[in-house]
Amino acid sequence: MPNYRRSQIPGGGCFFTVVASHRLPILTADQSRAILRQAFIEVRAKYPFNLDAICLLPEHIHSIWTLPEQDSNYSLRWKEIKRLFTRNYLTRVGPGEPRSASPQVLGEAEIWQRRFWEHSIRS
Repeated sequence: MPNYRRSQIPGGGCFFTVVASHRLPILTADQSRAILRQAFIEVRAKYPFNLDAICLLPEHIHSIWTLPEQDSNYSLRWKEIKRLFTRNYLTRVGPGEPRSASPQVLGEAEIWQRRFWEHSIRS
């Protein structure tokens, strides 16, 4: 298993890119955006962070966050946002495209790519 090195700066600002599986344009529908908005609200209530900017494109998200001073765990926040979105998306919209073999074996819904990209903001 790869050992991903992620910048862990408590209270730091980060730029993120999160991409839909197979770059499917799942964020074009009003319903999808509402589901995503609700996922952000729920996660921010449980694990606070400042959402400084967000840009929704048809198949991916760019966002800038500032984490609380004592916290650097943005991976947990993204995991929860993706989990809540996926659960509600599958309930309201449906599974969409057929899943490939690997996600089926792992029991994944294949709505999002497994990882996300993060860059620390230095200035």
